[in-house]
Amino acid sequence: MTTRLLCYLAQASQKLSVLKVATTVGLNETTIRTALSSHWSDQLDESIDLVPQILGVARVEFAGKPLTVFWDVGTRTILGTIASCRTADVERWLAGVPEKERIRVVVTDLVAAYRDAALKLLPDARPAVHHSDITRQIRLVANRLRSRTNFNSFSRSDPHYLFILNSGPGGQGIRPKSLLEVNPFLARIWEERMKYHEIWRARNSAEAYQKLEGLLNSVPSDIRRAIPDIMRLLQLWKRQLATSADEPALLGYAAARRALETEIRESTRNGGCDRKAFAKDDVAICEICDRGARLWPLAVHHEHAKPTWPSRRPRYLSRICKSCARSCAA
Repeated sequence: MTTRLLCYLAQASQKLSVLKVATTVGLNETTIRTALSSHWSDQLDESIDLVPQILGVARVEFAGKPLTVFWDVGTRTILGTIASCRTADVERWLAGVPEKERIRVVVTDLVAAYRDAALKLLPDARPAVHHSDITRQIRLVANRLRSRTNFNSFSRSDPHYLFILNSGPGGQGIRPKSLLEVNPFLARIWEERMKYHEIWRARNSAEAYQKLEGLLNSVPSDIRRAIPDIMRLLQLWKRQLATSADEPALLGYAAARRALETEIRESTRNGGCDRKAFAKDDVAICEICDRGARLWPLAVHHEHAKPTWPSRRPRYLSRICKSCARSCAA
């Protein structure tokens, strides 16, 4: 029996009885039952074999709605999706995973519901947060902080501006170009925001935790009171990083995470994406920062020359991205 015929029988048996399917294809009813039994048994064995050792739980935005994606970090295979980020829905999906004890690491996005569900349903697995997710979220928080205050202009009704404007000799006050020059509170907030760059450069979870802890310890109390929601978010990330496990098998996670988001958006438009592999061999990974980017040969970067690729790209044993190459050369 061919694979195509077997797939047709499996689909038809979900809507029709075995007797009607046998009449349609002209086969014996016993033969069809035996073939379907073997087919479902093989599919069950395949699903058990696909239980990932490193399970990823990611949050993807599509059409303004959140999707929770479960994927195998090792094989880069999408295991399933649910249109919700609630803890109960995530727990319901994890409860149906066979042989949960085979999962040894759970890598989650910075979503409290994911981590709570993983700790409850997968107690034997080690929780992990990749540092690339911290750097991505830090950028969003920095932009949110900047959007609350216009750092590029100032209000003429600001008391600091009025004081400086009238404090000059002979009524000739200073003409500031930015509110940072006249408002010390906003200037200190700007200084704290610039410290986010140190977290962006983190190469692993332990380094990201140290830099995030240093940032939180240096924030003045008045700024803490001014941005309580952001401070609570940073404290939550700090707790997740403190218990995160640095796993060597997570090499290339950042690039795979971006490829996953692209694949989910394309597959959701075209229809289902479960049990679908993505970006298996075509993701270029930097050996230093573990980020997927346009990679160049190490020697070319050290010479600060733009490479000219031939018609057939040569193979390079050592590859790093542009920013890491400049750091190494410096």
